[in-house]
Amino acid sequence: MVSISPLGNYPKGKITISDINGRLLITQVIEGPNTSLNLSDQPSGLYLMTITLGEESSVWKIIKK
Repeated sequence: MVSISPLGNYPKGKITISDINGRLLITQVIEGPNTSLNLSDQPSGLYLMTITLGEESSVWKIIKK
């Protein structure tokens, strides 16, 4: 489980999770200041999480053991 909070002044946005090869695995709409993503069905490895809020995006690395 990945929890993201707080998300600043942009309560609406989008989170995507992709594998290291760029294959999109999860897309979730953000509708509040806190959100959680369930990665339990994904195998161990490196993932890229992109958080898009308004016109701004940030990319984070996630390592699942």
